[in-house]
Amino acid sequence: MASLNAKRVHFRSEGERAALGAAPDGAKDASDGFEMTMTEFEHYMRLHGKSKQTYCSRREGGAAQDVRACEATLSRAEASFRRNQRIVAQHNADPSNTFKLRLNKFADVDSEDFQASQLRYSARPMSKLRSHHQNAKRFARHFASGMLGQSDVDRTEFPKRFNWKDVPNVMGRVHNQKQDCASCWAYVTTDILESLMVIRKVTPVHEELAVDELINCDTYDSGCATGNMFTAFEWIETKGGIATNKNFNGLLDGISKKPESWFSKVQAHAGPIGYANDDLAPEFSTRPEPHFESALKVEPGVTLEKVQEQMCMASEKPDWPRVAQVHGYCELSLSGGEKELMHALSKSPVAIGVNANKKFQLYDRGILRLKDCPPAPHTSETMYTAINHAALLTGWGEEKMPNGEVVKYWEVKNSFGSDWGEGGYFRVERGPVTAEGLGTCGMYFESVYPIVDEKEARAQECVPGATFRRDYYRALMGGAAQQGRSFMQFFDSNDDAMAVRLALLVAAGFVMTVTLVTRVTRMVKRTCAPQEGRAPLLDSNGARRGSDLV
Repeated sequence: MASLNAKRVHFRSEGERAALGAAPDGAKDASDGFEMTMTEFEHYMRLHGKSKQTYCSRREGGAAQDVRACEATLSRAEASFRRNQRIVAQHNADPSNTFKLRLNKFADVDSEDFQASQLRYSARPMSKLRSHHQNAKRFARHFASGMLGQSDVDRTEFPKRFNWKDVPNVMGRVHNQKQDCASCWAYVTTDILESLMVIRKVTPVHEELAVDELINCDTYDSGCATGNMFTAFEWIETKGGIATNKNFNGLLDGISKKPESWFSKVQAHAGPIGYANDDLAPEFSTRPEPHFESALKVEPGVTLEKVQEQMCMASEKPDWPRVAQVHGYCELSLSGGEKELMHALSKSPVAIGVNANKKFQLYDRGILRLKDCPPAPHTSETMYTAINHAALLTGWGEEKMPNGEVVKYWEVKNSFGSDWGEGGYFRVERGPVTAEGLGTCGMYFESVYPIVDEKEARAQECVPGATFRRDYYRALMGGAAQQGRSFMQFFDSNDDAMAVRLALLVAAGFVMTVTLVTRVTRMVKRTCAPQEGRAPLLDSNGARRGSDLV
């Protein structure tokens, strides 16, 4: 564990630290106020496998850049690097901070560009009614705990530290999502299923699942344009499982080497995306844009779309080697907070949504606190905008700071590679919450774990406070899409029926307006009329009389 109070633990090589200006252990940190030169920026590029060509090959507007645009891109990268260098130096010079920043592989990117490319995660859909229900549950839980004492979950004793990362075979390697693909949701989905297969003894060893199958074939989500763990679990359940990475990549390697003529022949046998006996099938009949995390070379004339189509058609076949079956999932409540999450985490890693802000981009080690990483801007009606990234919660603990303060934390697995943060993980403060009940980085708004055991699913065994669900959010999204299309079809006509529809709409609007005006007039009359004999709600001393409140 990378403690700020203990001897410094480095998650990078000595060469990397030297290139970034870091001092040896025990010496003054050279990153405090030193100025970078172009030569040092070139060292930074080489350290992270970048070159001038890396920036020049970036595409803008769908075309490769010319020489002038190439130089402008490189200049912007260096300018971002220098700005971030000043941010890192200023932050690390403040001894009151409980975490450190560093010039990592994202240091040559503006925070706005970083968010646009990496942080596009979309939270599960949430209606206003459900939002009000969540607030009511939180209020009721708080009221009941004050009147009736602690619940069973609140009384549960948990150890000071627990982490699935410490259990052999459970947590796999840290993945590194590509910077042009918002695939965090897909990695979190496969990571948690891989872990649960070991925890529930479905498989004796950790086996990686095919994240590329989710990114390319999951039509409930949007691939690199982001997705969601809830609908990903539902898609996997619909399909009866997901392939292993080994099986998927084995087939992918063979198909990607096929000539263009082979694709032309099999194209004639291509059928529609099938969801048998499903009224919502038309709403999920379009695949995402093709994207493969592994490097893929294809033959001349062959497009990624053709490869994607054949891979996803293969996954539709009955003999597709599916594993990691999902039998529903448990959605934790916002009102449950820390205790409910700890209870769930003692059974399984938990997929969560977080707000990855500017501090997150350059994070090195330590504990991000609520004041450093609050939820993203939102309202009570749009709490889903409080998060923009998905990650996997693996454990909790506490650490004593140099000033003697003990800070409790959560530990979370990210998908930015093992060269980011604390070996690919990060820690956030545990305990403080916002007035709405959101934790550090917007935690608690979205947390879920799947059920891989059919017996548990039949009994709907979730931790107290959580809700067992199956095919819930897909139906919610599909129903909303159908309603929207029906509304558009109402106006999509140029025949005589259109005139009738518009006449009916105008008539209905007129009736509603008259009714509303009549009701408002009556209310005004009742409000303005003298109320003889009715005592005021405030007595002569200005105190409100509780017996008159309803």
